[in-house]
Amino acid sequence: MRDVNVYKKTILAVCVAAVLPLMVGCDNDDDNTVVQPPIELPKPPTGTPGEVGPGDALHSFTSAVLFEQDNQIADHDDLDPGTGSMSLSFFFKAPATSGTHQVVRKGNLTGGDTGYNVFIANDFIYFRSNIAGVKSDAKLSISDLSPDSWHHFVGVINQDSDTGKMELWVDGVKATEHHEGPSFTPAELNTPDAVIVTQNDGGQVIDDLRFFNRVLTQAEVDSFVNESNQPPEAAIISSSLGGKKFLFYGDVSDPEGEEMTYRWDMGDGTIYNSFSFEHEYQYGGRYTVKLAVSDPWRAETIVEQSFEVEGEPSPYYESVAYRHGEGAYACYRIPTIVKSGNGDLLAFAEGRTSSCADHGNIDVVMRRSTDNGKTWGAIEQIADFGDKAAQNMSAVYDEFYPQVDTDNNPILDEHGNQKMGQMVLVWNNADGNEHQVASELAERRAMLITSLDHGETWSAERDITDAVRIPDQTMHIPPTGHAIQLTTPQAETDGVHGRLFFAGQYSPEGQTSGVYNQNYAFWSDDHGETWVRGTQILGENLNEVQAVELANGHIMFNSRNYRPTANKRRAVTITEDYGVSYGPTVDDDELITPTVASTILRYTREDMHDKNRLLFANPASTSGRQNMTVRMSYDEGENWTVSRNITTGPSAYSDLVIQEDMNIGLLWEDNVDEIRYSSFDLEWLTEGKDTLDLSKFKK
Repeated sequence: MRDVNVYKKTILAVCVAAVLPLMVGCDNDDDNTVVQPPIELPKPPTGTPGEVGPGDALHSFTSAVLFEQDNQIADHDDLDPGTGSMSLSFFFKAPATSGTHQVVRKGNLTGGDTGYNVFIANDFIYFRSNIAGVKSDAKLSISDLSPDSWHHFVGVINQDSDTGKMELWVDGVKATEHHEGPSFTPAELNTPDAVIVTQNDGGQVIDDLRFFNRVLTQAEVDSFVNESNQPPEAAIISSSLGGKKFLFYGDVSDPEGEEMTYRWDMGDGTIYNSFSFEHEYQYGGRYTVKLAVSDPWRAETIVEQSFEVEGEPSPYYESVAYRHGEGAYACYRIPTIVKSGNGDLLAFAEGRTSSCADHGNIDVVMRRSTDNGKTWGAIEQIADFGDKAAQNMSAVYDEFYPQVDTDNNPILDEHGNQKMGQMVLVWNNADGNEHQVASELAERRAMLITSLDHGETWSAERDITDAVRIPDQTMHIPPTGHAIQLTTPQAETDGVHGRLFFAGQYSPEGQTSGVYNQNYAFWSDDHGETWVRGTQILGENLNEVQAVELANGHIMFNSRNYRPTANKRRAVTITEDYGVSYGPTVDDDELITPTVASTILRYTREDMHDKNRLLFANPASTSGRQNMTVRMSYDEGENWTVSRNITTGPSAYSDLVIQEDMNIGLLWEDNVDEIRYSSFDLEWLTEGKDTLDLSKFKK
């Protein structure tokens, strides 16, 4: 290390010229005037480039460049080998969770397109092609790879002989296994699609992506790996420039004297890829800055520094509701959140016992927050189906339920008034996976419980399958996330005020995929005692769905979309008669999606508040599950004119809630190892352009 001062906390004094000469001003006289000479940013240490791999790649892309391009590479002749061979290589970090993770793809192989695809599924990495309608691949186990370290991938489509073959290497180790056939007949491999790169952690799971128009040799594959290489040394240097503005740079060195790359996470959502820079925080509070330093071989050192910034705190904050491996569960997925009548937030999830797989031993679990999501109580098991799956939960708070005791006498509060309200939770008990259920090899039963004390205790389970499942259909799934209660003036006029309304999905007769489903609704007008089925949205390949009550009393369905016209857009359907019939389904051009569950919620309504506002949240990306974004509409979903990003990094399922203080909450999967909770106000969402007019709120 050089002779420098490394600060574990921020320097709050302005006079730091002794530490950073000529970089910041210092008041050395009696007039209290601070002289601020121009800032001259420190320069990074010099180093040799490092000869990593062959240098004749047709194209190469760093993670920073990929991130700037929305992780898409436009189609180019060099990315289509035709009848020739090609190789691609990149550094990657293995995902921390099981399941399927897309990495690099050109063409939709699942849909039968010509193209190629690198993906990770259940501890294997695959390189697969579809050439002239024939799929072939190679696969290699990566179960022993650390998710915290960089590894190197090489994939080859070899068409140099009469028999084509797929090959792959990780860290120089060649794959010997296949899932599809190992070989194919060489043919044209051309597709107009862009190359889609699915990133992670704000753009940092794939780096140094290269394309070659030939077969790489084993020696060339080995040249990407340097087992004797040592990681850089690093520390963070920070200095106040006054107010909320700071200078940052790294005290770094590389044992081999090679060039280094830098990635800074400033703790407020800002990412830098430079050695030194100035950064100004918008709000006061405690921030943790992380610096990742890598050499050309991607040996990496990560350091961090936490410090306080003076000023008003941000109206935005995050907390961790669930983390994989906590408690009795290896994995937590599928968030659902509801505000109870006392203001508590109840965050439900699927607690998956042994892995993140969608079937097996899964319980419905819950955590409670009494402080608007800043902290969370203990993990509680709410529903258990033995070694099978209790899953797909949906909840709604019935604010109009009149509480009575076992003798049907009103339960009174401390003021002598009858207590009102109950929490209603619906889920599925499943003894097989979706394909098995759709194929009638297994079954899902719809279960219901209620709570009169905000989730402290629950009623006995009731099986409501026969009432809510469409006859002769194989699979029923309630909404992914919250359900709704109808409260508009039109609902009162029509005699359905207080109705508990669940938008669901089912698998049509003869459909065994478990994916290409149809939507419908079921509801209760007597607080969950009896249930009524609505009709189906016929002829549409729709999946996970949420509903929202529009100000005019109509109900909008917002669905995961597998229609032929979908093109990575959400599907929207409106019913004007509460699920008895439906208008046409349309694809919403503004609500782009990587095909994942999303969430929609009423925020304010003009007859109750100051104006109409709807909220929508999902990973706003067509290239992968990333870029969690919250949108807002002032015209009942016709246009979504407000948009603010929660994270540019990985993200998946989510659910919206309105807190007791009228701030907005979002419970969302980070698609790595946590379910996080984000809280913010309207002013933050609109970047100061809109605030609630509380004078117009009805009591």
